[in-house]
Amino acid sequence: MKLSTHKLTYCALFAALTAILSQIAIPLPFTPIMINLALLSVFVSAGILGKTAGTVCQLVYVGLGVIGLPVFANFSGGIGVLAGPTGGYIIGYIVAAFVIGLLCDTFKNTFVNNVLFIIAGLALCYTFGTAWFVISAHVGIAQALVMCVLPFLVGDAIKICVAAFLIKTLKNKLLKNI
Repeated sequence: MKLSTHKLTYCALFAALTAILSQIAIPLPFTPIMINLALLSVFVSAGILGKTAGTVCQLVYVGLGVIGLPVFANFSGGIGVLAGPTGGYIIGYIVAAFVIGLLCDTFKNTFVNNVLFIIAGLALCYTFGTAWFVISAHVGIAQALVMCVLPFLVGDAIKICVAAFLIKTLKNKLLKNI
């Protein structure tokens, strides 16, 4: 895997953007999962940079958090966050970035395609996150879905549309010099 200096710079910028957007968070009273904008960065970075660089962005973000930098929601960091109830969703960012990037690398850059690719990545993020939540919080799958998926669907739908538009609009412009 060889990434150009420009792509590595974009990776660093998108990892930083994920950290920043993680802090724009709204806690909900019935779940430890917060509404935040981090997924918007995951979607856009993967769609614009592709599977390799998009995944690297999220690996850098998660790595920074694991070593203790306060990049996760609510300015948290450390391996304990990944072991906690939100850890599966954070790992899901990496998987989502890979799948979205792979699909965006393979198929035509249209708004509708981008929406479908992002939905596929988000479904995997939800799968990883909800499965880990079930294990770590000792709740049933139905309760986990009510707590960790249903309250987020509307906001995620908005993020999907914004990200699909940004990918469609910016991908060729940003990658022209790479």
